[in-house]
Formats: sequence, structure tokens, C-alpha cells
Amino acid sequence: MKKKLWACMAVVVLVATAIGGCSSPVPSETEQETQKDSLEVWTFYDCNVPGYYYMFAWDDLEKQYNCTLDVKNFSKAEMDTKLLTALATGELPDIFYLGDGEYVQEFIEAKVCLPVQSYISDLSYEDGYVTEYSNNVYVVPCTPKKYYVTYYNVSLLEEIGLSIPTSYEELQKMNRQIQRYNKLNDTDYVLFECGDKEGESFDRLLNEMVQYLDEDAWQQYMTDNAKDYSVLKEAATKLTELGEDGAFNKNVVQKGHAQAVTDFIGGEAVMMVDSSDIAYHLIQNMGEDGFEMVNFLDNDKLICETPDQTPGLCVNANSDNSGLAAQICAAYAKRMNELNVTQQGYLNMLTDDYEQTGTTPKQIDFLKQLVQDDTHVTGYSSIQIDKDNESLWKANNKKYLLGDITLKEYMKTAKDCINP
Repeated sequence: MKKKLWACMAVVVLVATAIGGCSSPVPSETEQETQKDSLEVWTFYDCNVPGYYYMFAWDDLEKQYNCTLDVKNFSKAEMDTKLLTALATGELPDIFYLGDGEYVQEFIEAKVCLPVQSYISDLSYEDGYVTEYSNNVYVVPCTPKKYYVTYYNVSLLEEIGLSIPTSYEELQKMNRQIQRYNKLNDTDYVLFECGDKEGESFDRLLNEMVQYLDEDAWQQYMTDNAKDYSVLKEAATKLTELGEDGAFNKNVVQKGHAQAVTDFIGGEAVMMVDSSDIAYHLIQNMGEDGFEMVNFLDNDKLICETPDQTPGLCVNANSDNSGLAAQICAAYAKRMNELNVTQQGYLNMLTDDYEQTGTTPKQIDFLKQLVQDDTHVTGYSSIQIDKDNESLWKANNKKYLLGDITLKEYMKTAKDCINP
């Protein structure tokens, strides 16, 4: 009888051992504490943010929210391909940056953007920074609005003996002076630094030339069923004249934006029409006294490059940690704004008051003086062309810039893009 009892107990022990060996071990309290949520973040920063803290800040947020952030930064030129491919394949990260609000409507319709208004309710943004779509907010603004400005290389102005032009005639004269200097000194400087691979550089120039000729023209084109496009035609003609006189670099449509900025810093061109968000990159590489930042010719108004949507972060609605991601985005935006204002003297997106510790560069002072007065800013430009026609508009600009189409052909397509 004892043998049978011991045999039964042995079976029980063996079964218990087998069951215990197959079950998962219960994590200790220490192990549970070390398990963290992991989120993937995509940013598209190259020379378009005012400081390196835009990258380093994620480290502090990891500690603050006890999580792991896998941050991947790409160049701005890669944004279209990366985001649209990820949208199509369902592989969007938990958090992703939209430079100018590109594709927000498309992403909303695909139901991949999380409404974030409840997460940013404590952030008191200035008017015009937060955009609603059907009463929801999908982008957390984290960089100030951008404006078209004109940069001049001070070293080249002094070397060639040039003055900043305020009229088209003076611009033509400057170009002739550069060409004459090149012949006498065996140099190859150009008037405009232009990298139009992404279709943006020539578009900026065209916008500014139209604005110079008639400051109300773009508003008419974008709000009315315009029939008179004479200002746009004149602007395109003037840029062609400058191009025929050697105002642009020869590889204008092969060169990307990042390379164009690098070449301007390297002293290959006298001037560059670009976005205000690269000002700090130029300061870091040329020094505050190495360049001037002004309006184009005698234009009184700055063209806002982001009138409808401020650059910011989106949260993937399908993320397992969407709530945490939204909290992190809000904290990131608040911290970036604080550092922008206190360290750089940059534009304040919030109504919060800060004590500035750093000095404000003269270029940023110029920008702040203009944007604080709404009469010196316009939100009308080709940026507002319907998204479906944007690619056609840029392709048409490139063909015209290369001389592949006539002015008549250019204007026909341009009109169709503006008023389809």
C-alpha cells in the first residue's frame, strides 16, 4: 500500500514539475519596472530647424516618459517618398513629422492620424498656428511658421562691389556686374543660387517676382476666377531674361535644395531666395555677419510659406501607444518652443513669456519686426494651388526654366493649375 501511495505522489510531483516548466515565469517587480513601451519616430530635419536640440530632446523625453524612442531622421527631400510609401504599406511609425502639413488631408481620409486636441489643450498657441480639420486637430506644431526671404552673401557683395538691389532694373545691373567680374577675374559666380530638383527654388523666385510686380496678384489668382494673368506672364518673362543672361547655375534642375544651400554657403552665388527656417543653419556656417536676410527687391510683404498648416508632428492612430505618443509630441513642442525663444530669440509659437538668455541675430530681428504686423505678411502664393495640380505646376516650371516649352505653352498650363 505504501508503494502505491509513494508512486501516486511521485506522479503528482512529476506532473506539477512538467506544468511548472511549461508555464512562463512571473516577472519580478524589478523586471516589470524595466519593461518599457517602445515608439518609432520619423523626423525630416536637415537645415530647417534652428538648433541641434531638435534631435537631442528625444533623449530627455525617453527618461521623462520611461519609454524607448527609436528616432530616425531623414532629409526633407526624402519626406514625400518615405511617408507616402509607409502610408501605402501600413508601416507608418508611431510619430512622424509633416514639414508643411503636406498630405494631412490625405492621411486624415486614410484614418491614420490621431486627433490630438485634447493632448495640446494646455499649450496656448498664438493665433494661426493650430489648424482644425472638421473640428479636430491632427498636427502638433513644433516649428514656427516659414516665410520666403532673400539671402545675400556678404563676402561676394564686398568682393565684387555690389549693392543690394531694390528694383528689377538694379537686379539686372547686378547680374551684368557679376558677369563682367567673372570675365576679368576668371571666376564663375552666379546671381541666383537655385537647386530646383524638388521643384521649389524656381517656384519661390516666381512667387517673389509676381509679388514684386503686383502685391495683390496672388490673392486675385487664388480667390477669384482670374482671367488676367499678365502679371504672372511678366514675372515668368523677367526670370527668363535673367536666365538667358547667365543668372542661374547651369545644373539648376539637377541640384537639390540641400546642395544649393551648401553651395550658397560656399560662395558660389551672390543671392538665394529661400525659406526663413534655414537662417540659423546659415548663421552656424557663415556667421551672423556673413550674410544679409532681407525681403525680395522692394517687396513690402513677406510671403508665408505655411499659411494653412504649421510644420509639426502627427501621431499614428493605429499605434498601440497612440496616447503616450500624443503626450510626448505635446511635451516636445513645448520644449522646442521654449529653447527657440530663450536660446535663439526665435519666433514664439505660444503666448507663454520666457526670459531670453541668448542674443537675437539681426536676421531674426528683421523677421520678427515684419511678422508681428499682419500688414507685412501675405498668405497668398502658388503654395495654395490644389494638391492634385502641384506636381504639374512644378513640372511646368521646370520645363520653362530649361527652355523646353514656349511662354505661351507655359502660361496655358499655369492657368489650368491655378484655376482648373
